[in-house]
Amino acid sequence: MNILLVNQYLNNTLEPIIPIGLCSLATCIKTYTNNKVIVFDPNVEDHWEEALVKTIRKFKPDLIGVSFRNIDSTLFIKPFNYFPLIKKLLIILRSNCPEALIIIGGSGASVFPCEILNKIPQVDACISGTGEESIIKIIQHPFQWEQIPGAYYRDNNSGDILLSSSLKTIKFAELPFPRRDYIKVERYLSNKYSTGILTKRGCEKNCIYCIYPFVSGHSIETRPVDHVVEEIEYLQKDFQVEYLYVSDNVFNNPRHSMMELCQSIIKKNIKIKWTAFFDCFEKNIDKNIIDLVKKAGCICIQSSPEAYPQNYLNIFKKGLTQKEVIRFIKLFDNEKEIEVLIDFFAEAPGQKFTDFLRMVYLMGIYSLKFTIQKQQTTFKLHPIRIYPKTQLFEMAVSANYISKNIDLLPNSDKLDESLFYLTFTKKIIYKFLLRISNFLQYKSQPKNI
Repeated sequence: MNILLVNQYLNNTLEPIIPIGLCSLATCIKTYTNNKVIVFDPNVEDHWEEALVKTIRKFKPDLIGVSFRNIDSTLFIKPFNYFPLIKKLLIILRSNCPEALIIIGGSGASVFPCEILNKIPQVDACISGTGEESIIKIIQHPFQWEQIPGAYYRDNNSGDILLSSSLKTIKFAELPFPRRDYIKVERYLSNKYSTGILTKRGCEKNCIYCIYPFVSGHSIETRPVDHVVEEIEYLQKDFQVEYLYVSDNVFNNPRHSMMELCQSIIKKNIKIKWTAFFDCFEKNIDKNIIDLVKKAGCICIQSSPEAYPQNYLNIFKKGLTQKEVIRFIKLFDNEKEIEVLIDFFAEAPGQKFTDFLRMVYLMGIYSLKFTIQKQQTTFKLHPIRIYPKTQLFEMAVSANYISKNIDLLPNSDKLDESLFYLTFTKKIIYKFLLRISNFLQYKSQPKNI
């Protein structure tokens, strides 16, 4: 069987990043089967449609796996929707491979499996959650969807969409690390955040807006530290990678695994620069942790306290206190060696206007302080994108902000403002604050993970 793995096309809206998910699938296919596999990324091709058709005609795939990782930009100020592009890609694939089995995975397939199958008849099945075990089972049992973990598929008789009851059994720690031999790494390295690495999967939190549990699991699975270090050394030796983006949902939880990895990097004298997302909980970050990650090569800490004060924090059900938010921000007082990006959400159902003002005041005071100190600390305020299956969606419906039947995966390139939770008054204030920040030449390193 010839297997073609295709990355989604992002239309030059983001700098290309190495498709770590597809590399992981390809590595597992080569490890556990005798099939041929290649990876195609349209984002590094000058004429991607022609290159894709040429690849198909030469390789003649029997199975095509498509990654739908980026659903949209998640940004209110740049509300780009990638669904029309993924739809176009799948139409091209089906028209050139009428007999091939076509499956789609990634965040988009995990969050919108039924919508995809209803809107794109060219797709045979969607795989929700992690895909390594699922694609191996598909190779072994093509079209036997009930045996495929996480498979959404159409019933042959009724056309109804069904979900396989088969469970995933392979642990993340047991998987081989993703080889990057399937792509031309040098095409990506102009973007220093292009090379991702995972030290763990899953998230144990139940935040009202988040889709991560549906994508990577509700519990945290960590990789052995020596495996992670081996992957870092492989990337440095074989591809001269100098920067890494740690793509964990949260890097510093659990604390002990993060510390063990950093200590191993320091002990082995591995010279690598990296950035990661950290939570704000006191148990997971303090001055000692900041000193440790800096010694291990961390150049940027990203975090999202999400809200302030306590009334607003409680809405998100994360268990974070306003005392911890203040303590976290103060950790970076006079910190000039590392960049820090701190995000807050502009609004959620039930937020009081006075709490919104207190949050904006907090951001303004510390932004001014850190600017005077000439620190690399940036505060950002974002409206929240509403996704299905989340508590935020149910809350937005109950608040009559959106209809229960709203299409959260539209066919238009641009997302409607109503798909972000931001009421009329807050929208006016947010746009006003945005204009002020632009006037002050507000800049920050955009997320590209």
